Amino acid sequence: MKLDTIAKKLLLNIVFLICVFGCTTLSVSAQSNQETYTPCDFGGRVGKIRFTNESGYKINVKLWHPDTKELFATWSVKAGESATLSTDGKEINIGDDWGIQLGSSKVKCVGEAALWQSKFFKVTSTNFYE
Repeated sequence: MKLDTIAKKLLLNIVFLICVFGCTTLSVSAQSNQETYTPCDFGGRVGKIRFTNESGYKINVKLWHPDTKELFATWSVKAGESATLSTDGKEINIGDDWGIQLGSSKVKCVGEAALWQSKFFKVTSTNFYE
């Protein structure tokens, strides 16, 4: 493995440790995040969302609804796993103006945090923090 690849993975794991263990806001209420979540303008893309956890730790993925500015749902994705986000057993379709949050990170708009491929928003723990 190349030294720069090892360094990048080490840095990513440190960022997750800080986010997961260093913040006291893991159980943040929707009310406290509403003040910091501002939906983006809708860019016209709607599709399913797939999250890949490339870290060595479980990550809580939260989606924020652009109309209500409230937490829509939360999923836990284990280290090294991928998930197409769904509710009640059905994959959800979201717009690029929805918010996505990993752990207690800042909420980002899906259209900015994801790669758009074949009617899917694809988010990885690595590209989210880049």
